Amino acid sequence: MLHRVGIVIAALLRVFLAPIFANDNVNENNQGNNGRNSHQTVSINNDKHVANIDSNNGWNSWNSVWDYGNGFISTRILSKKACIIAKINEKVMPDVVELPQLIKEKMKAGSRGPPPVELRFTVSETRVSDLALYGKSVEAMCRGIPTYVAREAPIVVASLLGVFLTPSLATDNVNENNQRNDGGNSHQTVSINNNKHVANIDTNNGWNSWNSVWDYGNGFMATRVFSKKSCIVAKMNKDVMPDIVVIPRLISERKKAGAQGPRPKELRFVVSKTRVLDLTSFGKNIEALCRGLPTYVAHEAERMKEANFFYSGSCFHTSILWIINIGFCGDVSFK
Repeated sequence: MLHRVGIVIAALLRVFLAPIFANDNVNENNQGNNGRNSHQTVSINNDKHVANIDSNNGWNSWNSVWDYGNGFISTRILSKKACIIAKINEKVMPDVVELPQLIKEKMKAGSRGPPPVELRFTVSETRVSDLALYGKSVEAMCRGIPTYVAREAPIVVASLLGVFLTPSLATDNVNENNQRNDGGNSHQTVSINNNKHVANIDTNNGWNSWNSVWDYGNGFMATRVFSKKSCIVAKMNKDVMPDIVVIPRLISERKKAGAQGPRPKELRFVVSKTRVLDLTSFGKNIEALCRGLPTYVAHEAERMKEANFFYSGSCFHTSILWIINIGFCGDVSFK
């Protein structure tokens, strides 16, 4: 039940300047108290005054949008299949343009610095009927999902995650709003960690939202499907999927070309019915994405040259900003 929930807005991590769309990006693995690994990405769009926070921690994963322009934050909770919207407290939450500098200062001070501030919200039982009032970024995250309004509790408690990181890696970030054919709005963020050879793709499209990790170092990719509360793991086809270092340039070129550009490449995978019992063999990033969730292995479907894909079962499609379309097909019920 979401009658009373304490929302912790926490841990802004490593900061990088993106060379394409003038955004800041944060990418870091965090070791939990129980020894398990989690991963958080913070993408800052200074032009649109929006910060996207994606926390991959298996069953406890969540995604959040801070829309400074409209004055609202929204948090989508995987385990609840629900969204929570609250008003930004500008007196407590840092300005979007100040976040990179604040993180650097906290990193230098470490445990000797002042404790971070915690905000608490009480969630109402009334569902939101019209998401358009909260702006396109929030609408893209929560569309089709049970969504509730939260109001700030009067008590502000100090003590938050004391994770402050080193702004040292060269990381690229891409932030884009996509207008669908039905007029609905979706939002996709591609965060690239060149040093760790990992790309994180986060797509906010309401009920059809999904998150994906491409781990070039381990050679595997994983996709977490929000509506199914399930994960799919597959081996990367490096002959078809672009090299990590060229993704920003490809996206920029495809965006300029528009409909006149070449068609995106296409991959199809058939999802097996056997659940993965041990995620550690796929690396820490994939383990953080899928831990505690039903996870299945998918195998690439073969096709003859120039032939079209055909599959009689259901498919879940993921599209990475004009570059590649990936379909996961099978009769698995994802339960």
